[in-house]
Amino acid sequence: MSNEKWRDIPGYEGYYQVSDLGRVRSLDRVIPHRGNGKQFCKGTVLRLMETSKGYRWVGLGRRNTVSISCVHTLVALAFIGPRPAGHHVHHVDGDRADNRIENLSYVDARKHVSEHMRGNSKAKGSKHGQAKLDETKVAEIKRLLATGQYETGKIAEMYGVSRGAIGGIKRGLNWKHITI
Repeated sequence: MSNEKWRDIPGYEGYYQVSDLGRVRSLDRVIPHRGNGKQFCKGTVLRLMETSKGYRWVGLGRRNTVSISCVHTLVALAFIGPRPAGHHVHHVDGDRADNRIENLSYVDARKHVSEHMRGNSKAKGSKHGQAKLDETKVAEIKRLLATGQYETGKIAEMYGVSRGAIGGIKRGLNWKHITI
């Protein structure tokens, strides 16, 4: 990651930076501590959390206040600039966890809704934030279902998922993009 570029997060200059690859770090700083004392805090790359919808977020603290921010918003602010009124940050490839600057752009609300309705902004398969299976396991499950040798409950037990998850695969409601 030697070509990774870091920029200050607007509003958090001197405290936090975001990279063009979608990573967030705190900076070395001295903070007030107990009365008139001061304490040195070493900067570090922060661990990102994930929402149930697959967006990455991080908590940024300053002056005894913590603010929750989506990483795609921070990358766009730092590398594209302020968001125009009525616009949204758009993930070009639809992968909400991919916060690289080349995957982000500002789009107006109409285009954002249009892309979402077409399914281009919905993470599929193992890229979905709540996926318990991956594409390889789903292909195996589809092969098992096709043989008819195993009942849904047994397959669910084998893969550590619910009967409903296997039923959704069996009926073609989930993991439609995986074919065997």
